Amino acid sequence: MRANEYIEINKGSIKFLSEIKKVIADLLPLRKDKIATDAYYEKFLMNDWRYERHKNDIQYYQLNGDVTDKPTYQEIDGAINHHNAKDFRNQLFEVVQSDQSFGYLFFQLGVEKNRTSSFHKNHPVQCVPDTIKIMKAISKYRDDYPKDNLDDFLNDSFNYDQYNILTENSVFQPNETSKILGFFNNAFCIYDNIRCLKNKPTQANSFCEQYGFEDDLQKFWILSFVIQTINCFESEDEQLVRCKKEIEKIAKALEKTLYQVQRSAQFKIVKFTYQQARGQKLIISVLSTAFLNLVSLKMKIKMQ
Repeated sequence: MRANEYIEINKGSIKFLSEIKKVIADLLPLRKDKIATDAYYEKFLMNDWRYERHKNDIQYYQLNGDVTDKPTYQEIDGAINHHNAKDFRNQLFEVVQSDQSFGYLFFQLGVEKNRTSSFHKNHPVQCVPDTIKIMKAISKYRDDYPKDNLDDFLNDSFNYDQYNILTENSVFQPNETSKILGFFNNAFCIYDNIRCLKNKPTQANSFCEQYGFEDDLQKFWILSFVIQTINCFESEDEQLVRCKKEIEKIAKALEKTLYQVQRSAQFKIVKFTYQQARGQKLIISVLSTAFLNLVSLKMKIKMQ
């Protein structure tokens, strides 16, 4: 289970909820980088250890004040208070222990458990980080957003195929990089939130309806992207598939409004497929040849 999904399901019982959310958000973009994760951990989550060192420094000063300056202690801005730091790390351990993308963070938390817990000294936490598993989890979870550079999204086969669909059908022009970047950031934000609401399909529907889309055209294409992302990466999650069906209701209604889809022999269907590593082809999008003029925002289309 991803950390954000755990938080949503258990938010009523999680200690330090707002701080936990902030730390998870801070660490999401650092998950691929062990050095950056360790640096964040030591700076923001270890104030109790820093405070203990300060007390030792005070004792040394009291014994040797004539040869050393009096030590001072100051909490780091944004760090967890030293009174709460240990309990906070224990709670953070519960939040991320099933999220394989946080392998480097879990290693730090697990090592502490093994060192300080009498139970875990005899039943050690298996926490040695596996870089390959971490990278695969991040790729599958697709919650590595927002990004500031479109190419960071396009360095991925699935995203690039979707980019091609959008540009080849003139939803966006290739030079509209800021708009396309916004498309991906919004799409993955919705995908992330829908997974956190997956046991509440009606709320997932409401979330999509109330999301701040620029217009119905953007709404249609972003929701279509979310649908295909679920198809490709989470098709075996029954709860999420129910949410997908709720989103499909919205997308189908928009399609009828935007394009007045006519089911006739003249309506040519084009299927775009994405080849997954396991060799299974999945339909990414179903588009009509009339969609080639989407950029003009025509509300009626001419059938070829």
